[in-house]
Order: sequence, then structure tokens, then C-alpha cells
Amino acid sequence: MYHARKTPSEGLQNALAAADDLDGLTDTVALARDTLRIDHLIYHWVNAPGGQIAAGTYPAAWQARYVEDRFDLIDPVVLAAARSFGPLNWKDLDWSQQRLRDFLAASAAYGLSGQGLTIPIHGPQGEFGLLTANHDCPDDRWAAFELAQAEHLTLIARALHDRARRILPSDRPGAPGLTRRETEVICELARGRGRAQAARALQISEHTLRDHLESLRRKLGARSTTHAVARAVAQGLVRL
Repeated sequence: MYHARKTPSEGLQNALAAADDLDGLTDTVALARDTLRIDHLIYHWVNAPGGQIAAGTYPAAWQARYVEDRFDLIDPVVLAAARSFGPLNWKDLDWSQQRLRDFLAASAAYGLSGQGLTIPIHGPQGEFGLLTANHDCPDDRWAAFELAQAEHLTLIARALHDRARRILPSDRPGAPGLTRRETEVICELARGRGRAQAARALQISEHTLRDHLESLRRKLGARSTTHAVARAVAQGLVRL
């Protein structure tokens, strides 16, 4: 049975204070995983300066493939977390598209379970990250874990990100110059609104909105609107 905690353990706090590089963060996340008695725990800074980083217990081969194949652009966990602030149970997300089922199957081949709980992280300078717990167990046990540990995981996520901001380089690569209206358009779409809803909210025509989207896709090097939203989130251009 899982028991809720009010704060990260003293041992975890000490490990976090001693972490001075990515390896130290990885060791701290592994300690938190062991404390929680789950299979995997990973901290993922999606729009970290110089490119996304991860610190945790996912197999290194899976982490490398995730980055190389840019799975963050289709991962429904990342896309949902970009517009959320509370814990996300993977089973509540839409995995109906074939490419997402293939993505799940690929992760399973590296030993990951379909049971996941993700804490979105939105930092003060537009940083966007996640802390994800992953464990192979029945739905009822995972529901009990979520109920008992969601608050604890949120505290761990905030502490990890605060430490990461202190020890990792803070220079952010230049972002493409978006106009004020383009920024408003991408923010509306990132909040989950459809094109018609976004146009109404901004009091512009759908034709004008499409023009802005074409410009956004060009500036962001995106293949589609969804791709543009994902890239805008990854580059810290979206404020939700």
C-alpha cells in the first residue's frame, strides 16, 4: 500500500543539494525512484538551453531514440503537459492514432509500461519540463499510487527543476521572431482550441488565422499546425 508524503525525504533533499551536474541529477532521480518503489522515474527538461535533456532511470537506448526520432513532437504526454498544470495519468490521454500506438509499442520494447503519471513543470522563464513515474502494475494499484503520491511527485518535480536551473547553462538559443498576433494564435492553439475557436477568441477571420499559421509554420520549420505548437512549446514561446 502506498503512503503519501508531505515533503521529499531528507536523503533525497541532501542528494539534490549535492548534485552539481546532469549525472548528479540522474543519481538523485534514481534515489527518488527507489524511495517510491516504482520501475522508472525521469525528469525531462523539454526546452532546455542547447536541446532537451533527461535525467532518470529510463534505458539509455530509449532516451537516445526518443531524442533522435523527435518523439517529443508527437508524444501526447508532452503535448498535454504543455497546457496542463496538474498530474496527468497516461490512461486519461488519447492514444487512438496508429502512430501513437506504435510509439507506445516502441517504448514497451525498451521495458517501459503503459502505466504512467506525469507532473508538468512550467518554470519562471518559460521553461517547460516533466517528471514522469512509470510502473508495471494493474490499474487499481496505479490509481492508489496516483492518489497517494501525486502531491509528493509535484514537490520532487519542482525541486529537481529548481536544481537543474541552477547547475545547467542558462543561455537560451535565439528564438524565431514571432509577431504579437502570431504569438497569440499559437498560444490559443496550444491551449487546445480549434481553429474556429481560436479565430473567434482573437476576433479575426479563419482566413486571417490561416495566414498567421502559414507564417508560423515557416518560421518554426514545422510540417503541420501540431508540429508548430510542439516546437513553440519546446522553445518556450508559449505562455499558458
